[in-house]
Amino acid sequence: MQPLRAMTWNVSHADVIPVSARAPLDRHVWSIEENLAAVQAYVLRQRPDVVALQECPASSALDKLSVDFDLLGANRSHCGFVHLYARRELDATPVELGRDVQGAMAVVRAGAKSLAVVAVHLAPGSDSASRRKEQVHAIIKAKPERERPLVVLGDMNVRDEEMQALRDRFSLEEAVYHGLSWDCLL
Repeated sequence: MQPLRAMTWNVSHADVIPVSARAPLDRHVWSIEENLAAVQAYVLRQRPDVVALQECPASSALDKLSVDFDLLGANRSHCGFVHLYARRELDATPVELGRDVQGAMAVVRAGAKSLAVVAVHLAPGSDSASRRKEQVHAIIKAKPERERPLVVLGDMNVRDEEMQALRDRFSLEEAVYHGLSWDCLL
């Protein structure tokens, strides 16, 4: 069985968040629509099986992704919407999350194996550590009992000083990324 490939991306909904200093100032040169088209093209080139996007402009599926992926869930977050997609050929079933969580969850089956996957955009700000802890707890409670493991994708907004406490409290493992995830160059 091939490994399941997952990808997460905060698309930085430009109606709310200012554009990067590297982006052209003239919106006729590089529009919000062009940015979303570029994000979708990059995702499709990488060929992930599961995709989590944060700060999407609407709850509807992104058009280019919807050709190869099912939108399993979309939920409003503090900035835009969180989307969870899975390749059409995967057997994926949405799982209802409570109102406490800004995200979307599904059980994904690949062959005889299954896992729960959740896309999130946790509460922002250095003063929201207790809120993020509540959100993680709600995610753990929402996971179907029989499903193990749980893969959490998205914009956690977790500060370094919070991570160990969350790992200890909820028996989580962190997948560390050492790149510049906030300012990648395509």
